[in-house]
Amino acid sequence: MFLLGACSTKKNTLINRTYHNTTARYNGYFNAKESIKEGVATIQNGYKENYEELLPIFIYGDDAAAQSVYPQMDRAIEKCSKVIVKHSMEIKKKEYNKWIDNCYFLIGQAYFYKKDYPKAEEHFKYVIKQYPETDSKIPAMLWLAKTYIESKNFSAARSLLSELEMQPDLKDKVKSEIKQTYADFYIKQNLYGFAIDKLKEAIALEKNKKQKARLSFLLAQIYQKQGNNSEARHYYAQVEKYAPPYEMEFYAKINRALAVGENESASEIEELLKKMLKDEKNKEYLDQIYYALANIELSKGNKPKAIEYLTLSTESSINNNAQKVKSFLKLADLYFEDKNYIKAQAYYDSTTAFLSPEIKNYQDIIEKRNVLTRLVKDILTVKEQDSLQKIAQLPKKEQEKLIDKIIADLIEKEEQEKFAQNNPQPMANQNNFNNMMNNISGGKWYFYNPTTLSYGKTEFKKIWGNRKLEDNWRRKNKTSESVDLGELETLNDSLAETDKKNPQYYFSKIPDTPKKIEKSHQAIKQALYEEGVIFKNDLKDNTAAIKAFEELVTRYDTSQYHLNAYYQLYLLYKETGDATNAENYKNLIVEKYPDSDIAAIVINPNYYQEMKERKANAGKDYERYYELYKDKMYKYVLAGTNRAIRKYPDSELLPKFYYLNAMAKSALFGTDSLKPVLQYIVKNYPETSEAALAQEALNKLLPVQEFSNTQEETQKQKSPYKLAPDKEHYYVFVFKNNKNLRINDLKVEISKFHKKNFRNDDLKISSMLMGKSYQIIIVKSFANYFKAMNYHSLVENGSADLPSVHALKNAFFPITAENFQTFYKTADIEGYKKFFEEKYKQ
Repeated sequence: MFLLGACSTKKNTLINRTYHNTTARYNGYFNAKESIKEGVATIQNGYKENYEELLPIFIYGDDAAAQSVYPQMDRAIEKCSKVIVKHSMEIKKKEYNKWIDNCYFLIGQAYFYKKDYPKAEEHFKYVIKQYPETDSKIPAMLWLAKTYIESKNFSAARSLLSELEMQPDLKDKVKSEIKQTYADFYIKQNLYGFAIDKLKEAIALEKNKKQKARLSFLLAQIYQKQGNNSEARHYYAQVEKYAPPYEMEFYAKINRALAVGENESASEIEELLKKMLKDEKNKEYLDQIYYALANIELSKGNKPKAIEYLTLSTESSINNNAQKVKSFLKLADLYFEDKNYIKAQAYYDSTTAFLSPEIKNYQDIIEKRNVLTRLVKDILTVKEQDSLQKIAQLPKKEQEKLIDKIIADLIEKEEQEKFAQNNPQPMANQNNFNNMMNNISGGKWYFYNPTTLSYGKTEFKKIWGNRKLEDNWRRKNKTSESVDLGELETLNDSLAETDKKNPQYYFSKIPDTPKKIEKSHQAIKQALYEEGVIFKNDLKDNTAAIKAFEELVTRYDTSQYHLNAYYQLYLLYKETGDATNAENYKNLIVEKYPDSDIAAIVINPNYYQEMKERKANAGKDYERYYELYKDKMYKYVLAGTNRAIRKYPDSELLPKFYYLNAMAKSALFGTDSLKPVLQYIVKNYPETSEAALAQEALNKLLPVQEFSNTQEETQKQKSPYKLAPDKEHYYVFVFKNNKNLRINDLKVEISKFHKKNFRNDDLKISSMLMGKSYQIIIVKSFANYFKAMNYHSLVENGSADLPSVHALKNAFFPITAENFQTFYKTADIEGYKKFFEEKYKQ
């Protein structure tokens, strides 16, 4: 009977209260709390600190960590729920079991750690509302604020934290947690200045040394992020006073060194770092110590010593890819600052080998690497061809002697050669040959320079991808990766299956015939021009650009690149304020290339704008006279077309004006008057659709009234393409396929053109072979004819932005998706160009 009476939750007696309080506390609440502790310990033990980022104040774990503790949190929820159901003594809206509010609070915490924030919020609010006089209210308010912060409901969090700060008689431990939560509130919003004050207050209140060290480290990180190196160093030093974990202490020392500013003394921390190098337990941290020492040397202005330390950092790095990226990137940046582009490219390439796409400046680093890779390729082409030409001038016996020595060295270093093959770097396979070149060129033969090896690795990956280091790595069917046949044609000869112990392998590279010498000179011309373009447009290094372009035009009397090189020099000298040289190159353009568009531009800077306006006016005039013709106002058509022929002597619409003029004459004076004009059209504009119509009219002497229909019927018979102005359009660049065609470089150039002119348009670039003779670049896509023609207009007038595209003098035009299918199947370039000229340009 006693037990039955004690089980009642509706009678407020001492026996009932004692029974339900005791059972609730030790059977349910205690086990639930232990289960939550177990889950929290699992989250914290599984958390890996990232000292490269701001440390979190509280460790809640990510989604995966939350899922890993579902069992513990669900057990806590279950235990507490049973306590509430079986042991709650709510009588007349008053709770007489003092553990019920604690159970609701624990349920809220369990949901919080599961990242189920709506349910956590619901339970914390319930505690605050239902149990305002209990000890659970303040913790519930604090955890509700945390819930709001994690849910990004910052306005609600601010109100609650402000209210908490005004609560009287709080213990220091609670005050510290409130300050820490407030700091977290600010940090999550990147309001670091406000966070600093709250962190300082929390540190002063906090008793737990481990948390004190964490807060001090975080405060130092924030000061360092803000550039306040003095305060950062102070708080990193404070960390060491609180006996932190060794890893935190290590990073505190490293970051103290990294927080040394220019011209600031760091002798104490420098000595400390050097001692750390000798400590065995720092063996896996040597890369970071060397990096920190490099930073100190940079603060002293000692760049050579800094480079030495950074090199040691890269060599001693074991498994820390993040540090490898920092060290390689710092080396790359230092060499880039010094305009040592070959070494900079090598280190940017090494950086990208370990770079995560998630890093904030990932795309900038990749783009810089790609630009420098193109540049280095051109620089090395010039060096290679110069060296080969010098070798070609040696007597045959001297060549044989040098090649024999290479082969002997090759045999002696066979093990090194195997190692080089297992670390695929195409250019490295020629090191022995390059030693010979070194003796000839008076400096390091370009292949033999170690800083060029990274470039070779980049080229290897372009062709072969990230192949596993194993035998038969060249076999295409080893993996699912496919190799573009067009790219294979441009693969360096060093990757060919040749016998490098055969002297003929080396002799085959020497330009010893007029044809080979001309080919070598052509490679130099192209490389020098492309160097100049990259220096000017990509690197903004005007001095280097001028040097490259001037070497081209002074070293060679003429080339396909001279006109554009003169123009680039004209622009560069004009930009740098050197009026004398600018005028000199302007005169060269006008004298040597008087009929070129560039000559017209340098004489009249408004040339293209005026041409564009004239083109637009000619189009409007033609439309007006054609409408008059349809209205049979032949006198006005005749007078108007005569004026247009005089007004637009260079217009592409001129054959149309002549044809319309002939039709008007025919209507006014009879068909005999047609012949002279029609014959003129056939003779002077043989490739136009008007010439075809004129010839047909001459053959049949068609009456005037059939003009419009005949034009349409002829076009239908003549062209398989359809005009669809409102349909989706592509833009196609067509290039004659050959082994010197650098399709990737052209794609990069077009991409930069897009960045400048179509930054907000989602244009995609792709390339493909068209038959055996052509490669095409496709830009997708444009909503309609008008947008495509706007793009075409900028391409046509964009020789400065697209120098390589224009230098190749190939076809480029917009085309509908439907027409593209026909065009691609037939490779009918001339046919489509005729269709484009007639239909689109009107």
